[in-house]
Amino acid sequence: MPTSTGSFSTSSRVIINLVKSKGFAPIIILIIFVLVAVGAYYFGTKNKIISVIPTPTPVVSIQPSSSPVAEPTAGSTTDSKTYKNIVAGYSLKIPVDYKILENVSYSVDGVKVDNPNTTTLISPTLGNLKTNMQITIHYENATENLSELQIRDEVQSAVKGEKYTLDGKDGYLFTNVMGPFGGSVIYCQSNDKTYTIKIESMGVNYSDLQKYLDPIFSTFKFIN
Repeated sequence: MPTSTGSFSTSSRVIINLVKSKGFAPIIILIIFVLVAVGAYYFGTKNKIISVIPTPTPVVSIQPSSSPVAEPTAGSTTDSKTYKNIVAGYSLKIPVDYKILENVSYSVDGVKVDNPNTTTLISPTLGNLKTNMQITIHYENATENLSELQIRDEVQSAVKGEKYTLDGKDGYLFTNVMGPFGGSVIYCQSNDKTYTIKIESMGVNYSDLQKYLDPIFSTFKFIN
């Protein structure tokens, strides 16, 4: 089988002889020569062309995780600190951003006043309530067991007290107590001591504060 070079030489000789015998114009000869050269190149190289088909890259689809994300509960004491008062005979956990004051509390006009046998807990601004809360825990030596009616008079409550349990001890919860702050009072006795816990927050009902109070008072422990 003749090579592309051999084909090209033979074609050239044929063209030259044809030109000499027929007398074609030079321009026609040039065109024919180019066509023959292109044809020879094509047939000589067509078997060397390699067709490359790209391999498709697989597409990996990443689906978002459907695992639920836990959200913190309002008033949670997960990030908490423990307050213990050996003399008063109790301990409890409160959020880390609460302030603790001993033997003092704040009056309605924001003045710090002496208040013996009292621990005051002050919260930061409470979420959508847009106000803070003051909890004062006051204790005295118990001299007698008071009735619900006597306690109601003592704390100046406008409504009857509800039964309330604090670390297994029966007590009373009074809401809407009278006074400049209003608020609520928990009254309980344990280990020959009487505990009066006042919850004060300007213009906020106990029901709105309960989600912040329950996690705190659920950790309240009397110390023997």
